[in-house]
Amino acid sequence: RWLHEWGFNFARLPLDYRCWIKGSDWNAIDETEVAKLDEAIRFGQKYGVHVQLCFHRAPGFCINPPAEPKDLFSDAEAFAVCARHWAYFARRYRAIPNRDLSFDLFNEPSWSESKARTNIVRVVRGLVEAIRREDPERLIAADGFFCGQKPITELSDRADIVQSIHSYEPSSVSHFRAEWRAERDLKTVEWPPKGVADGMCWLKDRYYGEWFKLREKGVFLYVGETGVYKNCPHDVTLRHMEDKLRLWKAENLGWCLWNLRGTFGIVDSGRADVDYEDFDGHKLDRKFLDLLRKY
Repeated sequence: RWLHEWGFNFARLPLDYRCWIKGSDWNAIDETEVAKLDEAIRFGQKYGVHVQLCFHRAPGFCINPPAEPKDLFSDAEAFAVCARHWAYFARRYRAIPNRDLSFDLFNEPSWSESKARTNIVRVVRGLVEAIRREDPERLIAADGFFCGQKPITELSDRADIVQSIHSYEPSSVSHFRAEWRAERDLKTVEWPPKGVADGMCWLKDRYYGEWFKLREKGVFLYVGETGVYKNCPHDVTLRHMEDKLRLWKAENLGWCLWNLRGTFGIVDSGRADVDYEDFDGHKLDRKFLDLLRKY
């Protein structure tokens, strides 16, 4: 309802497969738990908000701890289970049109060597085929390599797979003093960078060249995640985000904020330098919201 009232039309739900399995059996799906996702999709349809389901913790992979017992990209059983789960969702939601629902295969794959990169491509292709067997028309997204920062050029032959950019560049701004990152030790932050006249052009030239080359090959792109952590000064956050928003509007790229409510978001973010507005029992960052609505 909030998103609809503010004029937004997209919500990505980061899911953990452990929430819908029975006990510790990752082959057993509890339909009473999956029914909660049915409700989320109905809410999206009611309020005109496209819902994207993302396996933030997929069987065999999550960028966050704890590590999965088996690895999606090297273990045959983990891949088979993940494919089985996506096939289940594809069957369950086959009647839901693409305007209302899409799938994001898994969150932020990375790689440390060419072999691992090859394995990621293989898994993406395999999961897509598992979905396509149940629902040939489902809209499917794949996050880019290196936590969504680099395009998967190996999939440029697949115009039926859209690619998701995760935009946290530069991390010295987006993760300023984030406790779990090296940026926690930074003393100061500024935007635009020192000596840069136009932050938007700097971002485009430095970070988006490979992505736009992929788009020229017919691959659909969007920004599936962006945001700035709460410890970055609010004025820097707003200047930085506006340069990104200006760029995406100029390039006709849709975007999604991580997150709506939380330390990167506009509701209950915990920023120390914001004069919050009381809103439905929550603390709303009105300046940030107004900036997002502008673009």
